[in-house]
Amino acid sequence: MASGATSAFGTMLKIGDGGSPTETFATIAEVNNIDGPSMSMDTIDVTSHSSTEAWREYIAGLLDAGEITFELNFLPADPTQGVSTGLLRDFKNRTRRNFQLAIPAAAPVTWS
Repeated sequence: MASGATSAFGTMLKIGDGGSPTETFATIAEVNNIDGPSMSMDTIDVTSHSSTEAWREYIAGLLDAGEITFELNFLPADPTQGVSTGLLRDFKNRTRRNFQLAIPAAAPVTWS
């Protein structure tokens, strides 16, 4: 039986340059493990004294995109990772960036 599952091999984590009106995304070099996204949804208890057969009732609440964590082979001279142009510089300067997760499925998926 075919489940429709696909390998995540080849997934790319990309960092945006903040450009406007069109932002360009560069693939972060040598990412070797990606965890997430760890999405979740709050539930709101709407149980009342008229709830059918005294069963609790819930409705969907706020969505949380969660976090994506990743490991990489550190390349200090790489423009996507380095102290002068990459992730380390952005960390030190507290620079906010947009990211994309590009998943190479039969119909490719990109989450921003």
